[in-house]
Amino acid sequence: MRDKSFFQVGFYIRLSREDGDKGESESISNQRSILQRYVKENNLYFVKEYIDDGVSGTTFDRPGFRKMLKDIEDGIINMVISKDLSRLGRDYIKTGFYIENYFPQNNIRYVAVIDGIDTYIDSINNDVTPFKAIMNDMYAKDISKKIRSVYREKQKQGEYICSVTAYGYKKHPTIKNKLIIDENVKDVVEKIFKMYLNGYGSGAIVDYLNKNKYLSPLGYRKMGIVQDKKKLGYNWNEVTICNMLKNEVYIGNTVQNKKNVISYKIKKIRNVEKENQIRVNNTHQAIIDKDTFDRVQCILEKRGACSQYKYEYKLRGLLYCYHCKRKLQIVLKGNSKEKLNLYPYITCMNAKSRGCYPLNINYNVFEKYIVIILKKICNTYVNKESLYDIYEKYYEKTIDSRNIYIKKIEQIEKEIIEVNCNIDKIYMDRLRNVLQEDDYIRISRTI
Repeated sequence: MRDKSFFQVGFYIRLSREDGDKGESESISNQRSILQRYVKENNLYFVKEYIDDGVSGTTFDRPGFRKMLKDIEDGIINMVISKDLSRLGRDYIKTGFYIENYFPQNNIRYVAVIDGIDTYIDSINNDVTPFKAIMNDMYAKDISKKIRSVYREKQKQGEYICSVTAYGYKKHPTIKNKLIIDENVKDVVEKIFKMYLNGYGSGAIVDYLNKNKYLSPLGYRKMGIVQDKKKLGYNWNEVTICNMLKNEVYIGNTVQNKKNVISYKIKKIRNVEKENQIRVNNTHQAIIDKDTFDRVQCILEKRGACSQYKYEYKLRGLLYCYHCKRKLQIVLKGNSKEKLNLYPYITCMNAKSRGCYPLNINYNVFEKYIVIILKKICNTYVNKESLYDIYEKYYEKTIDSRNIYIKKIEQIEKEIIEVNCNIDKIYMDRLRNVLQEDDYIRISRTI
């Protein structure tokens, strides 16, 4: 056996939300007491303590754990002790990597006190370590499912469980997960929708809000004031405006589950398809009426995504590429550095990324040409004689079609009467025993 000074011991202690229902048994103080008792009973030398409080065991990107690895590589400790294997981690693949590869390569002795795991001695408990790691992983997966299930059920009930409320609303003081209107900024939300409906682009709205020193949603949450005369730097941007204009929260609907993580191990966020989002209508008081919101959505759809331009082109959203069938974009070209002599051009964004046919059409010239064509078409229908000719032509076709259908209906009604008469006849024949039952069934089915 080594003497006391050989093993330089580091305590690793971890607590997360998934252990909350176990109470004091998994607390920081309880883990520390168990590890201190073990060091004392085994005559070991304690050097340092590493703590990750509130961090899930499914990830190894933890501040305390990273510090411990650095001290291992610097030679400060050569022994790691944790209360049990689940404190080290709940991802069985990475837990196995550290126990089977990393610790042996760096001459580290690992001990999980409660599980009886000690990599320094030959023990049966060490042989079942992989199975314990898998069980810990399954526990984390099960807890993750239960938490998601609870959240999803609350979302389906219309409860607002997002940590941050939408600009214009605040949480109800007494009813949990309920939104109420924030009267301080209600007028700002209404102003944004009204300006957009009146033809102002997102860029023009941003300029107006920043010029009048309105704090952005982030600034309002932090400072608690609507307007800032001292210019604290919380400015608006076009992305925020576009997200607000699309948010159904302002018409009283709660839409959640817009994003989620890939799995309980991989915390990368991904967008959820619209049909899989959870939408509950009329969960709180609306700031914007439904008609106004729908009209804004029509304008947004026509203009496309947020645009850096403050111009409204007549043909925006109406032009499609002949080759790839995607919407064509209108971009400004010219001396972009000095922002002089910039002209709008029609281009296909797939030309570079997906090898589509390159377009470079002057928008102003194209729009004038389209307007000339539209005027010619309109002049054709403004002419009374042409209009009457077209009317009479299609009216006669309509009359002819109607007469044809009337005749078809009359013919079908006659056939129905005839069929019903035949049914009545065979029924009477059956009653008089003229037809046997089998014959009756066969003929009636045929009719």
